[in-house]
Amino acid sequence: MLLSVMRSALGYRGGLPTHLFSSLGASPEVQLSTAAAGQPMSLSRYSTEGLNGIMANILKNFNREVSDTQLLMVPQALQRVVALDRCLSVPAGAVLLCGPAGSGRRSLLQLVAHAHGLKWWSPRISKTFDAAAFRAELKDILRAAGIEGTPLLLFLEERHLGADPGVLELLNSLLSAGELPGLFGADELSKELAALDSKRDKDTLYQGPPNSYAYFLACLCRHLRIAISLDPSSESFKLRLDQNPALLNRCSMLWWQGWSNGSLQAIAQDRLQGVFTDMNCSDADKSELLASLLKLHGSAAIQLGAAPRKFMAAADVYAAVIQKKRGQLLQQQQFLKSGLDKLAEAAGTVDELSRQAEAQRSLLATKQEEADTAMTHIQSSMEAAADRRREVEQLRQQLGETEATMQVQRGEVEAQLAEVQPLIDAARAAVGGIKADNINEVRSLRMAPDVIRDVLEGVLLLMGQEDTSWAAMKAFLGKRSVKEDTINYDAHRILTTPGLRNKLDKLMASKGASFEKEVAYRASQACGPMAVWVVANKSYSEVLKQIAPLENQLSQLKQGLAESQDRLSQCQSELAQLDEQGSHTLFWAALRRAV
Repeated sequence: MLLSVMRSALGYRGGLPTHLFSSLGASPEVQLSTAAAGQPMSLSRYSTEGLNGIMANILKNFNREVSDTQLLMVPQALQRVVALDRCLSVPAGAVLLCGPAGSGRRSLLQLVAHAHGLKWWSPRISKTFDAAAFRAELKDILRAAGIEGTPLLLFLEERHLGADPGVLELLNSLLSAGELPGLFGADELSKELAALDSKRDKDTLYQGPPNSYAYFLACLCRHLRIAISLDPSSESFKLRLDQNPALLNRCSMLWWQGWSNGSLQAIAQDRLQGVFTDMNCSDADKSELLASLLKLHGSAAIQLGAAPRKFMAAADVYAAVIQKKRGQLLQQQQFLKSGLDKLAEAAGTVDELSRQAEAQRSLLATKQEEADTAMTHIQSSMEAAADRRREVEQLRQQLGETEATMQVQRGEVEAQLAEVQPLIDAARAAVGGIKADNINEVRSLRMAPDVIRDVLEGVLLLMGQEDTSWAAMKAFLGKRSVKEDTINYDAHRILTTPGLRNKLDKLMASKGASFEKEVAYRASQACGPMAVWVVANKSYSEVLKQIAPLENQLSQLKQGLAESQDRLSQCQSELAQLDEQGSHTLFWAALRRAV
């Protein structure tokens, strides 16, 4: 907006600045320490290219972790991201976004909030959403930010404000006072603030009055950010600003007038890239199409007040129509090609039938000769049948001996496993008895004690997970199937996974105290059973290693037994075929002699 005023009022002819100031390049450690101190983030100077690289990584993480969007970081979007970053980098930051639909208010704000580690909180709209419902939402928001210390961003837009003007009045009070007086009852407030007493005493960065309510307000200032999105073309826009002065007094206003033609062209080219590739469009065709879309949008904006969102929708609709039409043409082309292929196949079938008829005539002549020579095979078939019968008897005897040996080997294996099986069964039962609250308690820890980290590192090693960071441990505990995966774990994996046993031995040697049952249970009711489970699986794997030769012998016996059974079935099948062939040949020979 400032750039457009400078161009219209002062005749400024320069472009966008080549250097920008932002806090988005700060490391996570700096962001956490600055947020904990309740201080504004320091802004660093970046070139446009350098900041583009930072935003590419942020956008990649956003698409992977939050939502896959079609955001394109054109220079104008980068300017808006920097502006939002400055507004949200200060304690109690609040921003009023004014602009038409499609100007990036919600999407860019959501991206910057994710980059700052802010939890996105936008009330759900329902038929009963009014000031009372919003008041209940605010209780949860203030409790999360002020009591639990969760950094979050409260976002409201036009759809939240249309039903009840009291919603905006509550937000105005929150912006003016930094909290909402009377939101909590006296007893309810005392109960909520009781949790802050010990936290306040440990907070060395807090310099305010020594009471929990003042510390509650300080936590709100640290962790709560507010954003309001309004459309200036709305009839109630001016009235809302007049009735709620905190929107202007307490908020940083960002006024976005849609997108420039260059930005719109870049956005359209990105959304139509698939069409350009499929249609093999030339540069001239691309330029002509983009110019037509810009001209159409410009006309609609002047005559109908079309917002930028309509331009993006037009590009998407155009791409969908082209893809649909192209699909129909390709389908029709494939249908015609299939018809031609069927005709060619029919011609080939006629030729093949002719060749088969000629071959059948030749075959009919040779069959008589084959019938005459069939008698010569009778003797050889009878001899082969006798050989097969002898081999069948030998195989049956061999199978009996192999099965007896295998039963002895199986008994030895099961006897050794029986000694350690109760340990693994007890460990599995203990893991199955872990309560979800105990797991959630571990996940809620910002930094886990060494005992918990050591035990979870052992669990992740057994599960084959290389990443043993605290974030990976919490993600593992957050899986819905964590107990089932642990209970159903096969200790053979310790022996078959290269290097796993050495890693586990090294961990147990250096951190053995963490896996003692009493130590682990003292650290966490969830880690205790897991420590017992890790030790039990390690012991079980040692027994498996000791009986590996026996298991190999048992496996070889099973393989030999299976091969012998297959050979027995084959011999019996061949014997039946030889008997049938002999009977058939004797029948036709007798018939020929009778004739």
